[in-house]
Amino acid sequence: MKYQQLTYEERVMLSTLKPQGLSIRTIAQVLGCHYSTLYRELDRNRCYKIDGAYRPSKAQKRTRARRSRSRRKLIPTMMEIFGRDRFVWASDFPHSDHTRYYIWEDRSWLVQFPVDARRKLLGDNISYVYRF
Repeated sequence: MKYQQLTYEERVMLSTLKPQGLSIRTIAQVLGCHYSTLYRELDRNRCYKIDGAYRPSKAQKRTRARRSRSRRKLIPTMMEIFGRDRFVWASDFPHSDHTRYYIWEDRSWLVQFPVDARRKLLGDNISYVYRF
């Protein structure tokens, strides 16, 4: 099964079906997801301070907040704050944490940048620094 976060509608169904006495595995089959996804959802998003109940609207807000803090947005956000001209991609080798061609092995992370920012990050900024 491919990883996919629950939608708001699925969270509402979870909050409706759970009090009716259905098991987590049965609810997972109804929603078409793995049962561990639902256990994790309930564990992360219950309102422990109030009464321990699961509220889909609260869960949705918490999920959005966690996602906005994710590392996926860190570099683009920093580029916007400090300026696109201040970032270069480290391509000096050898590095112990990746191979020489790792940047070309998975280019999916580059799509998040606008074309001009991508160009600056991958070469134009360093060319300016070394004047070539």
